[in-house]
Amino acid sequence: MIKIANNHSPVKQNRLSGLCCGILIFLFFFTRFLISFLGRNTFSTWITTPYVINYQSGFIARAFVGSVIALFTDDLTLKQFKIIAFTATLALIALISYLIGKVIAGISKELKNTVIIFVFLFVSAPVSLTYMFEAHFGRFDVYMLLLTLIGLVCLRNPVLKWFVPVICFAAVATHPGYLVTFMPGLAIPMLYEVYRSRCSKKSVAIFSSSCLILLGLFFYFQLFSRKQLDFSTAEEMGRFLSQHTDMKIGLPMLYLEYFAPFPDWITKWVIPESLSMNLPEVGIALLTVSLPLIVIFAVVWKNSIRNAKDKFLKFIFLLCSFTPLMFFVSAFFGHDWDRQWAPLIHCQFIYLFYFIVSHEHAVTDSLKHLADFFEKHSLVLLFILLFAGLAMLSNLGTLFLNFWDKNLYYDFFGTALRDFEYMLE
Repeated sequence: MIKIANNHSPVKQNRLSGLCCGILIFLFFFTRFLISFLGRNTFSTWITTPYVINYQSGFIARAFVGSVIALFTDDLTLKQFKIIAFTATLALIALISYLIGKVIAGISKELKNTVIIFVFLFVSAPVSLTYMFEAHFGRFDVYMLLLTLIGLVCLRNPVLKWFVPVICFAAVATHPGYLVTFMPGLAIPMLYEVYRSRCSKKSVAIFSSSCLILLGLFFYFQLFSRKQLDFSTAEEMGRFLSQHTDMKIGLPMLYLEYFAPFPDWITKWVIPESLSMNLPEVGIALLTVSLPLIVIFAVVWKNSIRNAKDKFLKFIFLLCSFTPLMFFVSAFFGHDWDRQWAPLIHCQFIYLFYFIVSHEHAVTDSLKHLADFFEKHSLVLLFILLFAGLAMLSNLGTLFLNFWDKNLYYDFFGTALRDFEYMLE
């Protein structure tokens, strides 16, 4: 009996460690979130307006969240918006904390220090999770990340994995930008499951159907969904939506998403505003605070590719290493570079933790090699954590607001809309 108890004690210790780490991570992120949330009563119409849009206006982009809300209420108040956004953010923090706790609870003793190092790197990562707590609180990014994590949980379950294509539908219907932000965090683990199952019919069916849904819906929303609208102008749509909320409707948001002609909204608005707002200050700031993580991820994937003995697995790791390059695609269609960069950082950590849970030795050996380096050069790790932590706790998430060009804003929307207000914050 004593021997059996001793054999099970490491398992119990791991579970306790996982539980404690999960609770600490939750308390840290929740406190950070609460500090930003309390006392806030004004929100950009670019954030609130999509919550009022639903499929009553047609099968259009960004209407999924509003359609779910419309199942419970015909009108959306500011108070209800705050409750919904708060609950979604809280659910995201809880799920992330739970999943990281599960990772720690399931690792071997040899990997424990390695995993804890990367948990610290994730928690302190600048312009990562915390950007959703500040200026971007309430944006659909929180739902896209939440759906990605739920999809990963389903992917690990033999029955629930069949719901992954449905989750892909919900993610792209929430925001077409999912395809160039959080999508790799779910798609590459799906591809890895195809490899791990030796191309079983089940894994191939889930992966291929999910890809078809992701690509099909993306192109539909971008090219054809506007024809489904029951309105001819942004003003007309705005008047209809204002009947169902006490929040101000953002006409510029409606015009840009549903009425602005292509490619004018890119050539005359997105690109000029992006260059004016992000270069050089914001671009340099994002690169500077992310540089340590970029180097760390590059080393991890380089060693993982070298450790992998199978060409298919090498290809998967190569895709992981190339994921940050999607930033150049997403930055072409949007000017909130902090929002477009942060999901790609999320994806990197998703890959690492997913491969750890999957006991993929090519990755875990690479992580242990890097952890050994940090144990020998602890001051380097301390500097990275302090540097990242100070950036994460700063106002970096709202830095881009200081460089917004109001003249470009009025020049673009003023020629298309009769009556609108400048409201970003």
